[in-house]
Amino acid sequence: MSRQKIVREEASFRRNFSFELFAKVEIEIGSESVEIPLLKLVNAGHGRNRPDHQLNWRTGQLIGPQQTSTYLDFFLCRYHSHNNDYLEICRSYKAIYEIPSVKEDQAQWIPVLRKICWYLVLSPHDPMQSSLLNSTLEDKNLSEIPNFRLLLKQLITMEVIQWTTLWETYREEFENEKNMLGGSLGDKAAENLRQRIIEHNILVISKYYSRITLKRLAELLCLSVQEVEKHLSDMVVSKSLVSKIDRPLGIVCFQTAKDSNDILNLWAMNLEKLLDLVEKSCHQIHKETMVHKAALKD
Repeated sequence: MSRQKIVREEASFRRNFSFELFAKVEIEIGSESVEIPLLKLVNAGHGRNRPDHQLNWRTGQLIGPQQTSTYLDFFLCRYHSHNNDYLEICRSYKAIYEIPSVKEDQAQWIPVLRKICWYLVLSPHDPMQSSLLNSTLEDKNLSEIPNFRLLLKQLITMEVIQWTTLWETYREEFENEKNMLGGSLGDKAAENLRQRIIEHNILVISKYYSRITLKRLAELLCLSVQEVEKHLSDMVVSKSLVSKIDRPLGIVCFQTAKDSNDILNLWAMNLEKLLDLVEKSCHQIHKETMVHKAALKD
């Protein structure tokens, strides 16, 4: 199932159903204690059956549907964090950010928006990540946290990002996330951040070069030749890049990915040129034959 279809089905699910929180339990996952809300699926259709409020059985207080949705999205964030699925974590925080009660309170939406920015940067490059990145950059609230706006701007700019400079600039912000809403970004977040910057730089270089030596590419990326080969191979396997490495000559050839329609159109154009050439050749042969016959008669 495509990611776009999953998004549509999830949106439809959120419109038609709601979750009623009826208890919370604590379970041990390794050395970590995780509090899990137990939710009951209820019909969220319009009318009397729509649950305007649910009961929090721990406190005995009524909570609204928005709070129930917040519980669910935080639970999804924790769930996806165990698999380091950064894009899904980002989408869950995006759902929290869109809740009206959160958007009305700056103290609530700033830490959520920070998390959205970080997880967008940590997410692998794909069409959905690119779409979320551009929509987030259009958010006027991002002007309240200019450092993160600049961070996202760098990702859509076709320029090589120096990892050491970026890390020095954002290291303090990165480490402060553990004291913010949702806690730290994960044990492997710093390593994955560096990997995403390297992938971004390789994609930028592939736009400007069709052929480049491995040695020069390693210099531009501030990596060893072995590391460059590894990152190139991983990106080719994940189909985020089309390239070939000539190891004896030490040359990397970047190619643009072509879909089936482009290949078919190119084949049809080449075939048309071939038939045109055959027709012209036949015409010239016929002309020479007629001239030769006329010369023999004379």
